[in-house]
Amino acid sequence: MNTKKPITQTTKTLKARMLEVGKCLEWQGYFQNGTPYVSHRGKMVSVRRLFLRLMGKKINEGGYVVPSCGNKKCVSHHHAIYKTTKEMMTDIASNATQSINKKRKVQKYQHTKAKLDWEKVQEIRFSNLSIRQLSREFNINKSQISRIRRGESWKNYENNPFAGLL
Repeated sequence: MNTKKPITQTTKTLKARMLEVGKCLEWQGYFQNGTPYVSHRGKMVSVRRLFLRLMGKKINEGGYVVPSCGNKKCVSHHHAIYKTTKEMMTDIASNATQSINKKRKVQKYQHTKAKLDWEKVQEIRFSNLSIRQLSREFNINKSQISRIRRGESWKNYENNPFAGLL
């Protein structure tokens, strides 16, 4: 029978797993979905939330404790801010919009340097020729032909159904 006692974290044990980088304290331990987590009294808990509690600060249940500095690894109590679920979802939606815009810009730049253009991509997608034949014809790698046909490469973000919302 395993009678192992659950670990109880303290500010000292948490700080031992932090690295000072500029004004941030970066977590050097486990991350779950990009958020620093630690085992405390038999449960996995957010390091930011636990660290604030151990520092004597009151935090609402629910919601999110996120770094104001933008560094996802940062667990500094000076950078921690509380956000409601609604505020967090608004931020996530905003980042998704920015991400699509960024992809458009990168795509525009990459395609000015590419061997292909949209006309050739459409030809590849609708062609009955084999991947090997298309690879020779367009002088590109067979794996690139496959990615184009599967829609993993040369995605058109201009025709995104959410483009009008941007």
